[in-house]
Amino acid sequence: MVPSSLRVRARQGWPGVLRWLLRPGINRASRIIFLLAALLCCGGPFSFAQSNPVPWINQPVVPGSAVPGSTAFNLTVNGSNFVSGATVKWNGTALATTFVSGSQLTATVPASDIAKAGTASVTVTNPGGAASFPVLFEITTPTTTVGFARDDLATITGYITNLVLGDFNGDGKPDLAVSVSEGQVTILLNNGDGTFRTLPSFTLPGLTNPALLLAADINNDGKLDLLACGQNQSLIVLMPLLGNGDGTFQPQPTAPYGGPCGGGVVVAADFKQDGKLDLAYAGNFSEGNGLVLQFGNGDGTFQNPVQTKLDDYGLGLAVGDFNRDGYLDLDLAGAGAHPDAGDSFLAAAGGDEFLCRHG
Repeated sequence: MVPSSLRVRARQGWPGVLRWLLRPGINRASRIIFLLAALLCCGGPFSFAQSNPVPWINQPVVPGSAVPGSTAFNLTVNGSNFVSGATVKWNGTALATTFVSGSQLTATVPASDIAKAGTASVTVTNPGGAASFPVLFEITTPTTTVGFARDDLATITGYITNLVLGDFNGDGKPDLAVSVSEGQVTILLNNGDGTFRTLPSFTLPGLTNPALLLAADINNDGKLDLLACGQNQSLIVLMPLLGNGDGTFQPQPTAPYGGPCGGGVVVAADFKQDGKLDLAYAGNFSEGNGLVLQFGNGDGTFQNPVQTKLDDYGLGLAVGDFNRDGYLDLDLAGAGAHPDAGDSFLAAAGGDEFLCRHG
């Protein structure tokens, strides 16, 4: 039987195995035992090929905005999961990029890209990998006052359970996806002038009281997908909606889900650094407090939920490399029985391992 401590490390794949084998102070017998365990857990024959991780960008980029008509400038992008050869993209077009470290890139933004007022989408792509979530960059003249005016975009029939933003047809304009408790999802495609074109609503088969969770490319095909949750008989389940790249989606079979549907915060990030987006969210109150992880398979499906018990129940969740060790961490803010505060900091120890600290 493989010792559980070895099995956890081996689940990170052969790159994780190599990192452990090369650690100083490991004797020869331990290296041999671990290598045998890794063969059982990771499989053979030896294959060291692994997808580059999905990059994560910290907000904001530096600088966070520019005045129309300005000269070219250097953009600094901080984040995590960057590898040598990573490229910063401006509205999908690659910029001349310099790799500084696994947590920082710099890129040259030409004057032609900021000649007119507008909003640019900044992403990072590692070689052969999926793009990061976009960060918006404003090209605007500073103002001392900010005002908002109501503008009714569309009429949605039913009780709205959530609203999700994303470029669902790949035209560089942010679109909207709306879910209602009656079981339908409606996509509103952005015309680029403040108006939207409403596509026909579609039903999520087998789900009652569904709610959209987030938009992300969960099957690594370069098209934005959606994730929804809902009730299937007595169970709360997860339903992936794979994007076709034109604003339409294909509902997929449901999968187990370990959180409340609606009202919770769900984040998608590559915690295992294997090029596949994973999910993290606060656990269902009725099943105990804590954090739930669902590791992605890279094809639009996810593994079964794994819950980490905590004293607190989550009200908010943030992602970032908070301790600057090269691994993405989680900060679960909430309330509970812990005497120090209602905030739990979970630092990633590498791959799928997290260490909990309260602060």
